Amino acid sequence: MLLVRDIMKTPVITIKEHAPLGEAVALMHKACVSGLPVVDSDEYLVGLVTEYDVIQAMMPRNTDFLLTDPMEVRVDAMTSRFHEIASQPVSRIMATNVTTISDYETIADAAGVVLVRRFKRVPVVRGGKPCGIVSRMDILKAMLQCANGDLESRAA
Repeated sequence: MLLVRDIMKTPVITIKEHAPLGEAVALMHKACVSGLPVVDSDEYLVGLVTEYDVIQAMMPRNTDFLLTDPMEVRVDAMTSRFHEIASQPVSRIMATNVTTISDYETIADAAGVVLVRRFKRVPVVRGGKPCGIVSRMDILKAMLQCANGDLESRAA
């Protein structure tokens, strides 16, 4: 039986809750990831920040829409907004009610979480601290390898 620990990405790339948003964006870009588990000073998981959260925060505020056609949100307005929020802490926009999975759960459990919750990724925790991350693509790759007989010997 394949477990989450057999397919999760490690080490997990995290960011501190008080780190600036600009640093989070740079880290996501550099690591080619679409989200980061957010940890406190003791490395416990306290949130998750994603590309979606950052893009949403870059959108002009509601009052800005009163001055323009909402269908014409301009890139320069988003860029300006990014400069406003880049120095703010990650904790300002992170999700705090984070669904996690344990490393000893099955790949089927992980697949259920990403399907039901429509997540791209799920942090894997051990003792409240992130120890990995599993994505939809990790699950697909594992299923493909199992179908080809490549992964069963690793999990035994």
